[in-house]
Amino acid sequence: MIKIFKLCFDNWYFPLLIFFASILIFLYSFALNIKVGFAPLYFGSATLLISSIYELYKKNWKKFILRSLLCGFSFLVFYSIDDFFAYHPDNFADNLKIPTNIKIELPLDHDPKTNITETSLQLFNSLQPGLYMYAFYTRKIERGKVFLKAFEITHNTPLSADELQEKTSIEVHNNSDSIMKFITTDSEIGRPFTIYEGAWGKPYAARFEVWFISEDSRRERKLFEKNYKIEGWDR
Repeated sequence: MIKIFKLCFDNWYFPLLIFFASILIFLYSFALNIKVGFAPLYFGSATLLISSIYELYKKNWKKFILRSLLCGFSFLVFYSIDDFFAYHPDNFADNLKIPTNIKIELPLDHDPKTNITETSLQLFNSLQPGLYMYAFYTRKIERGKVFLKAFEITHNTPLSADELQEKTSIEVHNNSDSIMKFITTDSEIGRPFTIYEGAWGKPYAARFEVWFISEDSRRERKLFEKNYKIEGWDR
């Protein structure tokens, strides 16, 4: 056991390799939604700390100072990652009231496969609260793009204003008088977009507006709007 310990910690690069490997393992597990928590980061930082104490024990001052600096750097990296992934509560919806005198619908979990006979907007739930997809149904429309704008109803606060147009943009064109369905991808109900304002378990009312930009005139005009009870995405 002692020989293995010395073999590992007498090599100056071993603790550093372990530390960076722990960061990669943590990021990889997060991307794949494998719940290992911060254990890899704890292990990597502990390896650097042990290596510093080992050099202090051997009175190898240069290596001790170097590994102590690396150890300090590791805790700085750990703190930064911990702060980035830490839960920061969103109080946006805490004091909002859902109006009772207007029609407000709930996003659907799947396409109802009903026969749509008029211009309409349908919002769908995605993988998590705050992530949504939509479909727009319309008759004859010139070539152009539709996109969404969203507002909290009681204060008219714009929602996800910085990216909603880009994330919800759909190319449209329908020469017929028949209703045609438009979504953001070739999948059944499209790709998700995010509403950042609010948090899970704190529903509020939002107005979703469908806007159109003609390919020829480049002018914007509103085509449709609909109210939904939604939640914001918890980061």
